[in-house]
Amino acid sequence: MCDEKIRTLSRIYQKEFGLVYRTGNRVIKGQLKRTSNDHGGDYLLYEGTYDKVWVKVDHAHMFITHTHPNGYEHASEPDMTLMRNASKLGSKQIVSSIIPLPGAKFHFTATNHRLEP
Repeated sequence: MCDEKIRTLSRIYQKEFGLVYRTGNRVIKGQLKRTSNDHGGDYLLYEGTYDKVWVKVDHAHMFITHTHPNGYEHASEPDMTLMRNASKLGSKQIVSSIIPLPGAKFHFTATNHRLEP
């Protein structure tokens, strides 16, 4: 899903939406298994409320981007906590992004509210 589509959903419904990538490799009953087709993983779109969205993150899920319909142009403490928790669970993800309404997309990390270009 492209940024403009997720931005449009957020503008229409006045809710946060979060896009997560789930790899094809997952741990099932303690064993690493390939659960999707041989071409990789899939994308999951989560719908939240006006000021939050709950997404799953761990070693097999990456928090690609989410919207801020309230227009906040920085990552919230819960956004950054989510990135820290994902790292503790084995995620190799370092950076995620936010699409504020209105405003330009920006990136953040577990320790930085907004990365400057």
